[in-house]
Amino acid sequence: MSTGTDIYQDILIQLETTPGLSKSGLIQAMHADAPLPNKGPEGVWGNLFIRPLEFGRTGSIVTSHIHRFDHITMLSAGSILVKWRDTQSGNAGEGTWKAPTFFLIKKLFEHEFTALEDETVAFCVFSHRDPNTGEVVDSFNGYMAAYG
Repeated sequence: MSTGTDIYQDILIQLETTPGLSKSGLIQAMHADAPLPNKGPEGVWGNLFIRPLEFGRTGSIVTSHIHRFDHITMLSAGSILVKWRDTQSGNAGEGTWKAPTFFLIKKLFEHEFTALEDETVAFCVFSHRDPNTGEVVDSFNGYMAAYG
C-alpha cells in the first residue's frame, strides 16, 4: 500500500488512465498570491480514506475537481467558501462554512474550496469502494479511483 506522496503518484496514474477524470482533481492550481494547501499525511485509517487539507493563508484554493463517489468534508478550523456545479443538470451554487462542521460533496459535482481565514483545516473523508460495483466496502483494496 502506498503512503504519503506515493499516493499522489498513484492517483495521477489513475487519473491518466481513467476516462472522464482530470488532473485538476490533484490540488494543482491556485491564485498567484495564495499558497497551495498543505496536503498532510493522507491515507487509509480503518475503513476510511482521509485527505487532510491545511490552508495556511486566506485565499488558498483547492481548484475545481470532480469525484466519482459522494464524500464528506470535515472542517475543523477556520472557514471555507465552496463553489459547486452539478455536472449533470448544470445547476450551480456556493456556500460558506465555519468550523467545526462537515458537509457532503455529491458525486459528479464539480467543486472548489477557498480558505476564508488563515490556518483553515479541512479533511476530505471517503469510503472504500469495490472497483467492480462501486459499493462501499469495509477495507482498503487498492482502488485509488474511489478517492480521486
